[in-house]
Amino acid sequence: MRFVFRSDATPIIGTGHVMRSSAIAEEAISRGIKCIFVGDIKGFPWVENRLKDIGFSQIVKDPNIFKSNAKSDILIIDTYEINIIKKFLINNSWLKVVNIFDSLTPEFQCDLRIHPGLSTNWMNLGEEVTLCGPDYIPLRKSITRELKPKESNPIEILVIGGGVDCTNFVFAVADELARVKKQFTVRLFTRHVKPNSLDYRFSINAIGNDLDLIANRADLIFSTASTTSLEFVARGSAVAIGCAADNQEQYYSELALGNFAHPIGEFKGKWIFKSNSINEIVESESLRRNLKVQTSGLIDFLGSQRIVDQIQKLVV
Repeated sequence: MRFVFRSDATPIIGTGHVMRSSAIAEEAISRGIKCIFVGDIKGFPWVENRLKDIGFSQIVKDPNIFKSNAKSDILIIDTYEINIIKKFLINNSWLKVVNIFDSLTPEFQCDLRIHPGLSTNWMNLGEEVTLCGPDYIPLRKSITRELKPKESNPIEILVIGGGVDCTNFVFAVADELARVKKQFTVRLFTRHVKPNSLDYRFSINAIGNDLDLIANRADLIFSTASTTSLEFVARGSAVAIGCAADNQEQYYSELALGNFAHPIGEFKGKWIFKSNSINEIVESESLRRNLKVQTSGLIDFLGSQRIVDQIQKLVV
């Protein structure tokens, strides 16, 4: 049996599809299951390094040259692109097909659907089984729940807008933070250059392996409502979220309504932040503490294990 993961990471679509697929692959590889990654990765060396490090037996950059084996290969596909789905399903034969999906994923025939989010309201389509909710959120093995005994003084803040940040979330938040008259340190994770308007409290960091280490120390994290935000929530961090795109609306709403993260605003051609929302989360230690308490036990870090268990059951 082989698991074949099909997803892409580009400056247009971001890195989320590949990163959550890689978390599932990491668990499968740890069980001795041979895993192959098929997809296009452009401009994200940390993503390429992760795929190499976790032990894929093959990384195929050109999907057109991959040939599947219908007797052994389980396709695990995570993409919004209907043309990719059709081409890969038509031109290849598979033992089973698993669809990692959200609200923007096209519907297609598969044997198992998995929604890696908080909602448990997804219905089965046809005969395939649908799994959803916090129990099926795949997390990288390097992520653990770490609670600092007390906050730093001054507090340490991390800001990230995903792997691409095409809406310039990081610097939009930084501009708002710069107006707050308070001592803190801010780590901005971005591929862009720091504007001269930001003062000594702000520093630029490249996205890479040190992100996890710094996230574990942070007292407050600003993130778009993407796959990455769920990683921070799982850690037990105090998280403030912005909605950068249509595919983030569900996470943004669910995290805010459950009081699992502090909503700060949405991107509507430009960032429109809620009045005083950023200042409030920075100034209020009790608000940050309540967010951490609320997320306790929400995500138990066993999502990847459950997903691999369910995929293996398809061929029992």
